[in-house]
Amino acid sequence: MSYADQVKSSLLAEINSAAQSPQNCGLSPGDFSRERKFPLEKLLQFLISMGTSSLHQEVAKQFSFDVDAPSTSAVVQQRNKLKDTVLPEILKGFNVRYPCPPFRKHYQLVACDGSTFTFPRNPKETDSYIPPSGRSSDGLNQIHLVALYDIIGKRYLDAIPQTAQEKDEYRAFADLIARFQVGEHIPIFLADRGFASYNICAHAIQKNAFFLIRYEELRANRLLGKDLPKDSSFDITVERYLSRTRAKKFCKHPDKLDQYRYITKDVSFDFLLEDSKDDYPISLRVLRFPISEDTYEVIVTNLPRDSFPMDVIKDLYHLRWGIETSFRELKYNIGALSFHSRKTRLIQQELWARMILYNFCSIITASVTIDKKDCKRIYIVNFSMATSICRHFLRQKEGDPPIDIAGNIARHLSMVREERHFIRKKRFQLPASYNYRFG
Repeated sequence: MSYADQVKSSLLAEINSAAQSPQNCGLSPGDFSRERKFPLEKLLQFLISMGTSSLHQEVAKQFSFDVDAPSTSAVVQQRNKLKDTVLPEILKGFNVRYPCPPFRKHYQLVACDGSTFTFPRNPKETDSYIPPSGRSSDGLNQIHLVALYDIIGKRYLDAIPQTAQEKDEYRAFADLIARFQVGEHIPIFLADRGFASYNICAHAIQKNAFFLIRYEELRANRLLGKDLPKDSSFDITVERYLSRTRAKKFCKHPDKLDQYRYITKDVSFDFLLEDSKDDYPISLRVLRFPISEDTYEVIVTNLPRDSFPMDVIKDLYHLRWGIETSFRELKYNIGALSFHSRKTRLIQQELWARMILYNFCSIITASVTIDKKDCKRIYIVNFSMATSICRHFLRQKEGDPPIDIAGNIARHLSMVREERHFIRKKRFQLPASYNYRFG
């Protein structure tokens, strides 16, 4: 059995394990108890391997264009019965079977970031609906996905989908850290400036983990206060006391008043109640370094200076870009922009399924050996073709002609052009109203 076959068997085993307990997978008792053309096991495999074609075409492919295939209406009815926790459990169970490789033997690099997914307008879904504005004259629906991504293993670990009306990246990241299962390697949580907060730092510390977060200069200057060095580049450690009250009589360290930072009631900090008179001590390492002639970055971390000097911190923050690349691959290669529903709950369902497929493709692709020969350039696997091959492989049924997965993936390579640099373009993109997808 090839490695790809083992990975497929592992994923199917997770699907079968979930299907063995149909009473735990349905929203109502007895939802998946009856025999149907589209049983629970086949439904789960279909959702994970589903492509970007219309729902009619995807169902036809799943059943090899059999005239007795179930209707798209039957598929939608089955999807609506599925409990929201089933696919997340499959994702976590599948990840347990294939642990991510460590960083420096002892650490796990875990990046967090969020990305917005826009889907066709549906005002009835009020929690995800955004009324007409300058961006859209008709209004639109959006889901914001905050995810944890293993940089070295290149796979999604956990996520929290949020509707447009409940979007709160700070809260999502804190919750993801709180429920993160620490294994044999110490996690290092990496995040961009959109996640900079005392609450995130404290959650990582409480987890006995490390964090590395980019800060805006203004926020970093407020943090440092009088300790702000005059040098343009620096690497210092500061002690701070977080408090919910400004009253000096409650300060336990009156000789260090300049080190206190007041947290308002409107700001989340899970380790001090709103009316608490206690303080929360926290030690932070703050670094500032140039990335161009006139541009600087500020990093706040708790990584030790002796084993993680400034050059290593720079490299670590650069590695964080892997989650940005993963979102692009999730949307355009895996197909997380081509949804087959207009219901918020089912859109979230498809996002979990897409992340499972992403991990499936990433695990198989990572095992493929590239024949380097005497090439002057560096080549890597073309992930777009690899996902197409892996999706076809996952859809294959027992008795279908076998294909050489590793050989096929190794045939399609992309050249690494390290000298290329592009300005990141931020633009708003309206969803394509592919109503025919919904069946």
